[in-house]
Amino acid sequence: MPDIEDTVPTIDESPPPPPELPLEWAYSENSQPQDKGSADCVIEDKGLRFRCTSGPPFDVRYADVEAVEDAGVNIALMMRGGGRMELSKLARNRDMFRAALLEKWTHVNRRQALSEEKLLGSFEGRAGRGADTAKPAGIGIYETAVVLDFGSGEVARIPLIFSGRPMENNYTFTFSPPGERWSVGFMGRDTDLFRRTLEQAISALEARAQDRIRALCPGMPPFKLRALVSQFLDGLAVPVRTAQEASPALADAMGAELKAAGLHESWAACLELGTAEAARIGQKEALRSSEGAYRWFFVPVVRGGKAAVVMEASAEGSSGRATYVFRVPGGPDAVETAMDGLNYGLVMINFRREPIYMGEAQMKKPGNEHYLRSVERVPALAELRRNFMGRVSHSEAWKAKLQDILNTL
Repeated sequence: MPDIEDTVPTIDESPPPPPELPLEWAYSENSQPQDKGSADCVIEDKGLRFRCTSGPPFDVRYADVEAVEDAGVNIALMMRGGGRMELSKLARNRDMFRAALLEKWTHVNRRQALSEEKLLGSFEGRAGRGADTAKPAGIGIYETAVVLDFGSGEVARIPLIFSGRPMENNYTFTFSPPGERWSVGFMGRDTDLFRRTLEQAISALEARAQDRIRALCPGMPPFKLRALVSQFLDGLAVPVRTAQEASPALADAMGAELKAAGLHESWAACLELGTAEAARIGQKEALRSSEGAYRWFFVPVVRGGKAAVVMEASAEGSSGRATYVFRVPGGPDAVETAMDGLNYGLVMINFRREPIYMGEAQMKKPGNEHYLRSVERVPALAELRRNFMGRVSHSEAWKAKLQDILNTL
């Protein structure tokens, strides 16, 4: 089946200038007025530009906006730092301004969710999380995820490597990634196209997994290869025990990849500290065209009735590395579930480690606000932060410092 994607005709003309809308603005903190004025507002790609009738201009970046709310005929921007900016006197331009603002703001949220991925199909329907009532949503099928756009700036991503083929009942599709459940439906005549496009995306992920297994272990019998596909989807950490049982050569090849990524020494040291038979090795293709493949490992460590997971990762071309330790709240019996959740959390933040260990004050600094947004909107990241015990950079005392963190279990 050929790729299904949005096609937009190319028009050889310059884009129209951003609209300039006269309005009044008022900024407050803790319900206390701070400043106000009149301005022509320009809707730009990264934020709103206020050209004030009195005083210097200023910008409000979409990344700094936590929520967009209707305030009667006015529009309120709830700012990440706790402030509130109310926009008024928009007159007949109000609805046009609101729609354009939400489009730009949602685009910023979507970019944070996706990196560089191809859109395979776009649909309109309804979606809901858990027992919540389904609400209108734009539904995009990308190469590795279903993305839900609720039109208010809220964007949710459902990674297909965790959800796979959804359960379908009465033309509603139910996705169940770790700890979550999403229902997607009400697409009318487009339901069949949605189903086919989703199958196309999942089949492509499975084909890449088969190619990876063949490259690691040429000549593996087809029935064994088929049984491994679901665990070798790009972005999953594969249990070493599973690979060893399928073929010792496969497990050896995965270990060789860690060595090529510069992780062999850390891997060996962590296996001495932890439970080798439960360890996992993961690989993710380049997240962006400018980057290389990303590799990591998980090693569980048990101390009496308590447990932790040690993780280390390396991207091609990166130099500095660190080791991360996460507490397993449920103890030794919950290690496998904890590694599933850890893997899911890493996928949901595109394997960026900064939002795991950064403090809130650091996240509020210019350039880091998008991490704070991720904490607020991605429950899996909040879980990672709650269980994060510490981070050790590689140095002469690396192993001793790692042991110190584990001793606090």
